[in-house]
Amino acid sequence: MITQIKGRLEEKSPTHVVIDCQGIGYEVNISLHTYSQLGQDENIKLFTHLQIREDSHTLFGFLHLWSDPFLGFFYLFRGLEPV
Repeated sequence: MITQIKGRLEEKSPTHVVIDCQGIGYEVNISLHTYSQLGQDENIKLFTHLQIREDSHTLFGFLHLWSDPFLGFFYLFRGLEPV
């Protein structure tokens, strides 16, 4: 499980960011809420949720743990509530 990622912000769009972490570029999906909170900082740290499916592994990123309404969706959908 990838719980967080920290590195240099390479690309930023309303739907995803690309973070360079030790020479590897990670594409992380973000919500509009997270996008609106992103600054112009070169270095960034996101908390992540890794969704593993038969045909893909997808990272979802959030600036603050439990602060994004989209993050709660993952845990409520799985039957878990944030503490």
